Parts: sequence; C-alpha cells; structure tokens
Amino acid sequence: YAAERGWSFDVVMVHPTAGSSVDPASTMSVDMDKLAELPRGVNIYQVSDRTSWLYEAQRSIWQLLRPIVRRRSAPSTELRTTLSSGGPGRETKGEAEDDGEGRSPRRAAYLTRLHYGEFRRWARDAARVATRILHERRPDIIASSGPPHSAHEAARQIATRSGIPWVMDMRDPWGAPENTPADFAGPAWTRVTGMLERR
Repeated sequence: YAAERGWSFDVVMVHPTAGSSVDPASTMSVDMDKLAELPRGVNIYQVSDRTSWLYEAQRSIWQLLRPIVRRRSAPSTELRTTLSSGGPGRETKGEAEDDGEGRSPRRAAYLTRLHYGEFRRWARDAARVATRILHERRPDIIASSGPPHSAHEAARQIATRSGIPWVMDMRDPWGAPENTPADFAGPAWTRVTGMLERR
C-alpha cells in the first residue's frame, strides 16, 4: 500500500537461509515467494545470523565438560537446555542445580549472556549495513519490527547516530513473563531484557 503511494523502502532483515541464532522461528517463517513479489522501490538487504565463533567455542567446551559435570553431579537433575544443541530455541538435556522448577539459575544466567551476546552481534552487523545505505540516501523515518527484537536495537543505534525519527513496532511483548524462554527464566533475563526494552 505504501509503495503504491510513492514510498520506497530499504529493508534490513535476518538472512532467511543463513541460520538464526537470535530467533529461529522468525527466520523459518519467511516466505521466499512473497519476497520475490515485492513492488519496485523495495530494496532488501539480508544480514546473516549464524552463530559467532565465540558462541561455537563455548558450546564445544561445554560438550567436552558435560560428561565430567554429569559424573560429579550426584544426584543430578535433568532439564531441557539450549547450550549443547547449537543455539537458543533448540532443546536437549543436561544437568544442573535445580531451582525447584527444574531449572538452574546459574545456567539460565549463562544462557542469557550467550543469547544477548549473539543478539548484540547481529544488531551491530545490521546497523553497519544500514549505515552504508544512509550514506547513499537519507530516509524520512527508520522503522523496526520484531521479534526478533534485535531489529529494534539495530534501529536504535542508527536513529541515535543519524537523528532520524524512529518508529518501533513490537508485535510480541519482549519482557513479558509469558514470552520468556523457559531455559532463560531468572533474574539475569529479567534484568537484561528490561534494560534493553526501556532503552
């Protein structure tokens, strides 16, 4: 509708075929046929969201240490985690101290740190792409839509640097308890998510 009224768009998005460590569900929902049918004046810039070498290194170290931790944990509590499976959003089993609800507060804090490390990495990459676009043509507004909420952080960075008005479309609540991943639930997730949402 906007294109019909003379608007043009530069869209920076997660690359739909290059993995997604921040929000796999959003990547899987991309309809490639619809992307091919976009009207003239809509330019798409896809930013890869493969997990970083740092994330992969920590995951590999954990896979080596997990059998040792398992043997030392007596008794151990099994819970569903994400670290050893390759990224947030995927599930496997491991052991940790139980918080009474089948979760480890320390593990939740660690997974939160890993998740938001990848979150910030993609936001920086997306902001770099957007900065190059701004050098070619200055937009009237910057708009971000999420989840993935890393889109908002990328847009915030660009709007802060450029002074261009920013419109944020939060389609699903970010910090609401009902949207908190079970493996990340805890004080660390609440604190970091709340800080980013307020910003």
